[in-house]
Amino acid sequence: TIDGSAYQADGISPDNSNTATLGAGGTVGLGADGLPATGDEPVLSQLSGPELEIRNGTNVRTGLDIQANSAIIRSISIHGFGQNIDADVDGNIRVGLDGTTDFTGVLIEQNVIGAGAGSFVSPPVITDGDGIIVRGADGGILRNNLIGFHYRSGIKTHDDATGWLIEDNEFRSNGTTTRYGDGIDLGYITGTATISRNLLVNNGASGVDSYESNGSNVITNNTISGNGFAGQTDQETAGVRLFGTDNDVTLNLIENSFGPGVLVVGDGAALNQPSLRNQITRNVFSANGSIAIDLLANGGDDNFGDGVTVNDGATDATHGNNALDYPIIDAAFISGGNLTVTGFARPNVEIEFYEAVGAANDNNTSGNPHGEGVVFLFAATESSAAVPVDNDSGPGNYTDAGYGTDASANRFSLTIATPAGLSLGDEISPIAYTAADGTSEFGPNFTVT
Repeated sequence: TIDGSAYQADGISPDNSNTATLGAGGTVGLGADGLPATGDEPVLSQLSGPELEIRNGTNVRTGLDIQANSAIIRSISIHGFGQNIDADVDGNIRVGLDGTTDFTGVLIEQNVIGAGAGSFVSPPVITDGDGIIVRGADGGILRNNLIGFHYRSGIKTHDDATGWLIEDNEFRSNGTTTRYGDGIDLGYITGTATISRNLLVNNGASGVDSYESNGSNVITNNTISGNGFAGQTDQETAGVRLFGTDNDVTLNLIENSFGPGVLVVGDGAALNQPSLRNQITRNVFSANGSIAIDLLANGGDDNFGDGVTVNDGATDATHGNNALDYPIIDAAFISGGNLTVTGFARPNVEIEFYEAVGAANDNNTSGNPHGEGVVFLFAATESSAAVPVDNDSGPGNYTDAGYGTDASANRFSLTIATPAGLSLGDEISPIAYTAADGTSEFGPNFTVT
């Protein structure tokens, strides 16, 4: 155990000389109702300034090198380590050597990693590596830390590091001068991580990246804001980038990314492509630099995405989430206190409807925006006899230059009590989901009358 707690001369009474309170604190994510600013959002605590500060003054490449089970690092400040020589060595903290070590039970909590003990701001010497490097260690916990101002990522897990719990941390301004410096990087053949209740803000590449991850990661109740702005060639720009299969992205606030909100990669040269069966549900998207959910085509740009994919009435196993077609709305009106929405969808898909605010960077080729979904309204299933009942599940078809064609779609007609806050003139947009494919992109927005 490495514990930076200090004590007075009696060896018993705590000595809390550092009176600083660090970190942004405040609410993160959306809470169980999936709606912003309703009072049920998780609260991220600030951190009391640690008493022990460890900083590099002699070009040491690794600050703390943890090669044991059940190790604990608690209540320290550590910064300045790494020389950008070897991505597997250079950083403030390393856990494990490679995919064969499989250390378990490591706990890293209540630390300031990448900055001094007195303030969570960029130090004079920025770590020329990662904040935390995890190689092959499983089942670790990273919680209640402030992690920022690294040349590369805040934490990078790789070499079959599985089952990490990353919760209640602030990741700020990592990777601001490199194209691949993420807040959290779930890398090479990792998986089954849970990323919950974190603030990921102003990281140079993605807030959360899962490059070459096996998948089955859960990303829930985080605020992921202002990421992907490092401005480098081949820059990673998405708020969240998904590799592997069966990832779950839910109840997050994803805003102000340089590129798409969530990018689901298609087939390509890296491992674990295409990314399939990812559920992206009940998130709030706002002011991202491209579309909210981008299902990348085979060979597409997995840094910037490729924008709106047109529907074709089929799936494609080389695209992200099999390029599941999004639903199309052809009417949305309020009457007698009820909202009725009609349109087209693939048979038996689950449909989520959102209030949407689009911008030019969300447009299809016809100039109609797709998303971004800013408020979840309701969910239904095409052809369902359960509430909300689909009152028109017969066959239908459509063709449009902007959003594509489907000669074998089904109709839907759904009526619910008008959701609070939805008014005439607002726009709504749907997404579809199947367990076999995952979640679609947002469909074209439609104005409520």
